[in-house]
Amino acid sequence: MSLRFASMVCLAAVAVATAPALTHADDAELALNSPDQFNWSLFVKVNAPAPDGKNRLWETWADNPTTFPSRPSRTDKPKFPTQAPQRALEAVSQQILRAALIGRNRLRISPDGSEEVRRNQASFDFIVNNNLYFREGIVDAVKAQKPLSFPPESIELKAVWKPMDGLAPAQRARYYVNKTPDGREFGLVGLHIMTKAVPNWTWATFEQADNVARCDIIGCRDHFGTEKADVKPNDMPNKGYPECKHTAALDKMFTDAGLREGFWAFYCLKGSQIDFADQSAWGTRLANSITEDGFVDTSSCMSCHSRSALNTSAKSKFSGGFNPDGTGPLGYPDPGTFFATKPPFKFTDPRPPYQFLPMDFVWSFTKARSAVQ
Repeated sequence: MSLRFASMVCLAAVAVATAPALTHADDAELALNSPDQFNWSLFVKVNAPAPDGKNRLWETWADNPTTFPSRPSRTDKPKFPTQAPQRALEAVSQQILRAALIGRNRLRISPDGSEEVRRNQASFDFIVNNNLYFREGIVDAVKAQKPLSFPPESIELKAVWKPMDGLAPAQRARYYVNKTPDGREFGLVGLHIMTKAVPNWTWATFEQADNVARCDIIGCRDHFGTEKADVKPNDMPNKGYPECKHTAALDKMFTDAGLREGFWAFYCLKGSQIDFADQSAWGTRLANSITEDGFVDTSSCMSCHSRSALNTSAKSKFSGGFNPDGTGPLGYPDPGTFFATKPPFKFTDPRPPYQFLPMDFVWSFTKARSAVQ
């Protein structure tokens, strides 16, 4: 099931062409040493008003349908939008994939909205220029046995929305809202952001403050933007949490960027992730309470996305990164994910051929279809 917004007003092509890069190689130090500050600065930049005056910058970027057409052509390649694409919201993908593994009667399907994936031009151009937007191009890449590596300016994000139907005006004012032509409103409830500022990407998830399970199970952690840096999970789920009161430093960041709307005060950084594990090799976790509802306790953005690897049939070994029992992977990747050779591995030997080529943490390649010409 999908929900479609009307197309937005055209962007000026020159504005898109001259839009400044949002991440640079020199961001790596901040991303590694102060990841929460880095991720808030990124949140502020991608939510800058777009040139069309109707959207935020990220809403004008290419979505999955634009990047991976249903009938791709080898000669007529996808083009980065010069106007905001028609928005197509889909059911939360992890919930659907997990349902197929464990059965719907055991799955808690979140009712809170639908999702979309967007990517900036650096990420889009890498996919298109390397013929990775159609299945045969991906197969060629697998046969070439060279793992993908997106440019450091690349940004991928996933947004989650929920209908504002019946919400009192005072509550509605706490959300960034988009309208359909018939006047129906949808509020932003979650935003995953990943960037290639470091080789294994940076990872962050933001939530709207009123998400009742926001800090359930794994808590919330923000050592830059929130006065209470660590919030422990409630003893009982779905009981809600106090607002994440922003620090003066974050308020200044919003003000300096010209983001003065009151609803930004109700967005919280759930957490950041920059490595698979801590210094004791204990797996780190990061999860959004809506997109990962039902498996927050075994959710690691990095560990899951590291399983994005495809074979010469452009197929994955894992459904959405899940284990067969519907749990998510934690900790460092298993080399057995990628190679035909069976463990144990001798890392002093030459690396064996890939059976499943690493796709640089990007799951959207599974959306690619066969070329029609």
